[in-house]
Amino acid sequence: MTNSTEVFWSVDGVSLQTLAFNITTLGDDREAAIPLRGSDIVIPYMPGSKHVTKVPDSRILTLGMWVIGANEDGSIPVDENVRRTYDRNWKHLRRLLWRRGRQFTLTKRFWVPEADLVAAGVDVSALQQSGLWRLYTAEAQASYSGGLDPRKSGPARAVFTVDLRLADPYFYGPEISVPFSTAPADAVNPGPSQTISVLGDDRTTYVELDFVGPVTTPRVTNSTELGLWVQYSTVVAATETATVRAHNFSATHYPVGTSYKSSGYVTHAGDRFWMFLEPGSVQLELTVQAGTGTAELRYRPVWM
Repeated sequence: MTNSTEVFWSVDGVSLQTLAFNITTLGDDREAAIPLRGSDIVIPYMPGSKHVTKVPDSRILTLGMWVIGANEDGSIPVDENVRRTYDRNWKHLRRLLWRRGRQFTLTKRFWVPEADLVAAGVDVSALQQSGLWRLYTAEAQASYSGGLDPRKSGPARAVFTVDLRLADPYFYGPEISVPFSTAPADAVNPGPSQTISVLGDDRTTYVELDFVGPVTTPRVTNSTELGLWVQYSTVVAATETATVRAHNFSATHYPVGTSYKSSGYVTHAGDRFWMFLEPGSVQLELTVQAGTGTAELRYRPVWM
């Protein structure tokens, strides 16, 4: 398969930008801001209305595309096989994008400054380089919403649009790990806080925390946000780990050889979500009541 651009989009690993079919949309929905959900509250006798914080809503991406009777490497079949190749290509696209009852992985590639990736702790060695930039990949879960109505402009060429619905409006980059090298010995002598550089276009709540024993009541505080912290309010023994998942409000305790749900041990403050990270510089701190265990924070940056 020959991709027509380095920043090609793909569905479940299959490129949408080949020499047989391609995306013509360069801006519009591909680069638009995410719509916000929510309404301000009208209060009797109060001028105007009371502002309510809005939240990102689901969105539709409309991609303009074309398809022709060529092979994906651009070679042209001979004689009547051009029309048959067009039919094959169209059916291939239709099967790829029209999925009854399930989502598919929509992947996009875009250039990010290498310095931003390195500052965030990303290993850039495997990412394609162009000057001071690296080719980065992010994924969204999408489903068919409309379109796929080809308008023929010849026996072996058609143009069409396809509407893709993103129930979760974000594209998510690969997971980034932030280790806390040594847990503080006690609450009186906490370990030093650390400042990290968070990637992305918006706040991410796709945050997970691993606590490795021995540690008692470990707490991670996001000091950049006023009063934002999450705590695992129990003992994690030397042979145990515990994982707290902020994005789906769950926790699991892992004694040796088994596991159990442990969300009831999680306490938090500062936001409805247990933890979030805003893009840019963020200061984090690990404190414990006792123990010398370690912790690791993992997050996935979000992109529009």
